[in-house]
Amino acid sequence: MPSPKSLKIDVVLAPNLLTESEMGGSLCAVIDVLRATSTLTIAFKNGVQRVFPFKNKIDVLAFAATLQPGSFLLGGEERSIKIPGFDMGNSLVEFTDADVKGKTLLFSTSNGTPTLQRTFAGSHAPVYLASLLNISAVCGAMVKMAADGRFRSLTFVCSGRQGKPSSEDTFCAGVGVQKLSQLLVENEVVPELTDCAFIAAHFAWSNTDKALAVLSNCEHGRSLFPLGFAKDVELAAEVDKYDITPVFDGKAIELPQPRLL
Repeated sequence: MPSPKSLKIDVVLAPNLLTESEMGGSLCAVIDVLRATSTLTIAFKNGVQRVFPFKNKIDVLAFAATLQPGSFLLGGEERSIKIPGFDMGNSLVEFTDADVKGKTLLFSTSNGTPTLQRTFAGSHAPVYLASLLNISAVCGAMVKMAADGRFRSLTFVCSGRQGKPSSEDTFCAGVGVQKLSQLLVENEVVPELTDCAFIAAHFAWSNTDKALAVLSNCEHGRSLFPLGFAKDVELAAEVDKYDITPVFDGKAIELPQPRLL
């Protein structure tokens, strides 16, 4: 297929604004800076083999009952706290320190994993996991995948908080919009920004080099400090630390395997 001459860049600012019936033809990346997509980026960097995401702990436990005991880890949070009886929470620090190499993780969070499921249900296409930690890598992968012209738009879907927009996810999406626009221009494709993409990009531009301040002062970030997760906020604010691109195929999240020549 020929390369596109122009390509729409869109941002869905919150899950409550996600219309699954309108997502067809979109190549999407889900963002949950605090903390699911940031945590899973670190988990994959530290050797997790695959992650099965679920909407809630009930679905996690039901799936776990079909697997051989000892062949997986349970991970996730409710109200930011590790689910009782689970092996792991949703902490960047925890996954940085834990021995998870080669492990399979069953994972559920309040915002990120439900948004991931909804996004795939609407787009029926691979969904990338984006955070500040890997935003350039994800943008590069999206542009490469869209090069054959099969997608009508590149879309960042923000997980937000309790169904509403969050400034940290909007900021990350705006950084992504800027990077996607630059990459498309370099590939002689005209980026066409929606209003929401423009809003996110302007917010990111007005806070250039202020990622930690955005995360520390946002509503979700402020709520994590008294719970002892200040270091998580600090780690999540590191831009382009990792060159990895976890992707969800509707069943599991894995790192793309390099093609053999």
